[in-house]
Amino acid sequence: MQEDNNIPTSEILRLTKENERLNNENGRLTQEIARLQREIEVLSARLARNMKTASVSSEKLEIPLSQLRLSRRTDNLLRSNGFKTLGDIVRRRREQMNEIPYFGTKCLYELDQVILSHGLSWEME
Repeated sequence: MQEDNNIPTSEILRLTKENERLNNENGRLTQEIARLQREIEVLSARLARNMKTASVSSEKLEIPLSQLRLSRRTDNLLRSNGFKTLGDIVRRRREQMNEIPYFGTKCLYELDQVILSHGLSWEME
């Protein structure tokens, strides 16, 4: 039994173009997959670092004001405004501290030093 190889030239050209298009698309998708894999590696490494920082930071966030060795003025102002821990402080924006009556530049500078000494920053979640 003989096979019929009489495929029209137009069909061969169409299939050849389609094959070329699919090969190009395959190459593009392969590159995209490689890019996404690199991005996943970077994000995984970043997540691992953040998880280490978060576990250390969460302990630091629970440090009571009494252990921060703040000046009496700063300590009293914070306590009278409901602050109990270092976490209560760093969850705020630095500018928000200026809303506390009588909380001046020296108090703010003191908090900056305490926050930095614990490896934290303002506006932490």
